[in-house]
Amino acid sequence: MNIVLIGMMGSGKSAVGKKVAERLRRAFYDIDALIEKEEGQTIAQIFAQKGEPAFRNLEKKMIEQATRNDGSVIATGGGAPCDKENWELLSRNGFIVWLKASPVKLLERIKKKSLSARPLLVDQRDPLQTITDLLKKREPFYAKAQQTIETDRSDINEIAEKIAMEFSKQS
Repeated sequence: MNIVLIGMMGSGKSAVGKKVAERLRRAFYDIDALIEKEEGQTIAQIFAQKGEPAFRNLEKKMIEQATRNDGSVIATGGGAPCDKENWELLSRNGFIVWLKASPVKLLERIKKKSLSARPLLVDQRDPLQTITDLLKKREPFYAKAQQTIETDRSDINEIAEKIAMEFSKQS
């Protein structure tokens, strides 16, 4: 069974995913990183040049590839679980974990890197409101996860440990 991390941009899916994979000695697949490698472009460049629908098609393709494996840790993009086909692929053989964070914390984390790397936040007058609106729209999808972990006050290692412990109870 795979461990699948879902949640908003800035929730820690990639960083936590690497730690969980390390801890459990599993392969790690970051869907956004796979897309960037395949396309030779950043996610922001793909959005700008090809648009969101083209990006979502690439995302679906990478999810199909990653979910063919068993015993992996998969970090999705924030919008991936909102697509019915993606959800079916991810949940078929996946223990799904929602890394939940408040909009304020998400924006704080995203700003540490760069807003320009986040296509859905580029050119937004009020990034916090955009994040809040996106989260509200995505929450019903995220809430279907088997485990939800609040990440605002936890560090990466604590979160990874919680996931590993909960997963071992499930398997």
